[in-house]
Amino acid sequence: MVKRLSPDHFQALVKQPIVTSRTVNGLDFGLSHNQLEHSTGHDLYPNQAEAHFNHLVGHHDMAVYGHIHPSDQGQLIINPGATGQPYSPYAKFMADQRAHYAILTVTDAGQLSVDFRKVSYDISQEIARAKQQELPYFDLYRHLRQGSAQPGERRSGISARGAGLLSPLTRIHAYPVHC
Repeated sequence: MVKRLSPDHFQALVKQPIVTSRTVNGLDFGLSHNQLEHSTGHDLYPNQAEAHFNHLVGHHDMAVYGHIHPSDQGQLIINPGATGQPYSPYAKFMADQRAHYAILTVTDAGQLSVDFRKVSYDISQEIARAKQQELPYFDLYRHLRQGSAQPGERRSGISARGAGLLSPLTRIHAYPVHC
């Protein structure tokens, strides 16, 4: 393909930066093909250290890079988000409490398209219904649904992991324990 470019087009392409950024409606995007310092390599393959991805995103709200690499075995891994209790440790994204989902379309030829979607819904109605249905650990659930962080800080809050937090609640509310 490069051989088909005119010398002027080739020189224009060579002069393009390998890294740039854009701010759109308050979100800062870092755009690159690979890492900030070089445009090739395997730093962003799925089996690489998280530190490589942290370096890529840097101070930006979101990093977009050249292409998606599949798993080590070649399969594609898609995380559509959550339809209930959407979570992000990053405050700007945690503020968006719409339900997340993805529509996968596979053509007759086996070609895949992924369309990520979000839809608003009434969280207060969700919380009221959870209380009416006597959802176990309701206080924790309400906190997770209403908890928030200030822009620019990571969200901290109650983690549902670990018996240290849930055991006292289980005893107080006499929730059944299944082993």
